[in-house]
Amino acid sequence: MCPYVRYRKRESTRVEPEACGEKARLRLVHGMRTGQTRGIEHGRRWRASLEAEARQDGWDEEGGGACADGAEGCWHPGCCRTIANTRHVLCAECEAVKGERREHYRAMRKGAADVLKALRWTPPKSRRRTLAHTAECEAQALAVRAIAGATKRCAGRRESDEEWEAMEQLLAGRLPEPSVMDQDPPEDIMREYDTRVVTSLKALQQTAASIIKVREGKRKGLEAERKERVASETERLREGQKERKERIREMEWAANACICWRRRRHRQRDAEEKE
Repeated sequence: MCPYVRYRKRESTRVEPEACGEKARLRLVHGMRTGQTRGIEHGRRWRASLEAEARQDGWDEEGGGACADGAEGCWHPGCCRTIANTRHVLCAECEAVKGERREHYRAMRKGAADVLKALRWTPPKSRRRTLAHTAECEAQALAVRAIAGATKRCAGRRESDEEWEAMEQLLAGRLPEPSVMDQDPPEDIMREYDTRVVTSLKALQQTAASIIKVREGKRKGLEAERKERVASETERLREGQKERKERIREMEWAANACICWRRRRHRQRDAEEKE
């Protein structure tokens, strides 16, 4: 075989999650920091309402709106009344995004790995001074725990609470100050280092926001189908009522016609008898 023959690189069939916009990413970051994210039903407001209802007298017997909402759980019928909190949605536990789980887990693991890679970045040796990181860096340990949790998700297992908290901090952009051995690194090196870390964090946050976008699209689709079914059922009932009214009108007309015929027949008989 000729050694100069070039082969085309086989294209990957992996489906990447749909990218979201900057507004969706900012909404996610704001929601992760405040506890109330758009597209996640059971957030901070729901928990506050549930606690307020719990302080009222007789709430065990009757319950309030938040209690009933929590009993119903996620809006998808396949979630078996699971609370739709941040972990349920962003970890793709919801049955609405069942088809996108594997790609989402891989993308989240890759995003956390890119954050760790950015945190461990060192400039090339051609520069005069290098950026050496300490071994006990809390930011790197946070990224390592997040990667471990995403890896468990890829393997079909559930991450621990500490690993999920680490992922939450990455999505909220709450990274500890990276510790470096050099006490006074050059400004251009630190600027490039910060840019790499921020870029990797934004990519991870956009990946997490994309699953909310997919889930909201499924919810809107189901809501549109439900409204269409209700509209078609209402139209069918309206047509049935219309046909029933027409049938009743025809029966009344036939009954009136029969009564008129009988009266006319009786008058004719009375006239014949008098003659």
